[in-house]
Amino acid sequence: MASEYVIEMNHIRKEFPGIVANDDITLQLKKGEIHALLGENGAGKSTLMSVLFGLYQPEAGTIKKDGVEVEINNPNDRNYLGSSDTRNAHKNDAITLNDNDKNAY
Repeated sequence: MASEYVIEMNHIRKEFPGIVANDDITLQLKKGEIHALLGENGAGKSTLMSVLFGLYQPEAGTIKKDGVEVEINNPNDRNYLGSSDTRNAHKNDAITLNDNDKNAY
C-alpha cells in the first residue's frame, strides 16, 4: 500500500551542547503540497531542514520517503529524496535558480 506522504519527519529531536533545537517535531508532506516554516530567529527552522538535508543527524526520530524509513547521513544522500536546499540560492544572482540549486550539490 502506498504511503499517504512522500516525506515524513517523525518525532525529530536535535540537540546542541546546552540547547535543544528541535524537540519531538513531526512534519508530513503530501505530493504536490507546498509548505513554509515560520518562526522567530532561533526557533529551529533551519536546524530541522538541515536534518532533512543531511547536514545534521538527529538524536531521535525517523525520516521516511514514500513510507520507507531512510537514513540521510550527508547532503549527498538527499539526492535520493529529490530534495534540495535553496535557502541560499540568491547568493549568485548571475545564474538561474535552477543552476544555483545544481551548484548546491
